[in-house]
Amino acid sequence: MEGVDHLLNLLAIVQSEGSYATFLEDVHYGGQQSKNANFQNYPAPLRSLRQSLEDSNLCMKASDSIRTHLKRKIRHLQRRSASLVLEHGIKNMPDEILAHVFEAGHQMSEYSEFALRVSHVSHRFRQVSLQTHLLWTRLSSEHPDHQTETFISRSGQLNLQVTVSTGWRNSVDNLRSSLRLIGPHSGRCSRLLLRTFAHHHLEMMDEVGLTHFPRLQYISQAAPMSLQWNMPLLSHFKGFEFPFPPDDSFRVLPFLSHLTFRGAAFFGISQL
Repeated sequence: MEGVDHLLNLLAIVQSEGSYATFLEDVHYGGQQSKNANFQNYPAPLRSLRQSLEDSNLCMKASDSIRTHLKRKIRHLQRRSASLVLEHGIKNMPDEILAHVFEAGHQMSEYSEFALRVSHVSHRFRQVSLQTHLLWTRLSSEHPDHQTETFISRSGQLNLQVTVSTGWRNSVDNLRSSLRLIGPHSGRCSRLLLRTFAHHHLEMMDEVGLTHFPRLQYISQAAPMSLQWNMPLLSHFKGFEFPFPPDDSFRVLPFLSHLTFRGAAFFGISQL
């Protein structure tokens, strides 16, 4: 690499003489043996200045080449070490803090995928996630029955988010079976997401007793629903594609403070 010897001489002078003496204009970095013969015919002080300039340029060239290689090496080392640093940090993180991280990830995600994925990362992640009840508080009628039962058993007594949906995987019988599992726990439901346009699906909720919601605070729904359900704490109502309810429909909901409606003929957001 051209200029390395000059750069080494420069560093040696820095070490022995200090930075101020090293960068004086008449200090050469090539030594007596490497003086450029082309400069010998120049008068003083031009001869010395040109030699010093050449030495400095050679040092800079070597320094730039070394810098390029070092930056490439640094990027490589950063990529190689990033996952190891994260792994080391997680291994030394107390389980209580790791549980808070899981809870934050749960809040930043939707539905149940986060809980399922984090519980399959490692044995330790699984043990911590199983003790973190919040991860298991999202139930859906599209889940297979064994998953619904598992989530309920792991959720402790925390509030639940329940999604009633009629996706392509969910037959009427499967929906009824899922609602029967969720029904006895409706008293813990604080968020209810109704992703169905069929009125008979809502009647099915009445049939299995999924109508008692003493903790319910939020509803997001896509079909007319029975406002006769027991939901005394409801504060946020979000509706899609249905007529605006009569004014007297909400008289039994004293804590209702936010209404959002969207439809072909009406769009509105109001704060009571």
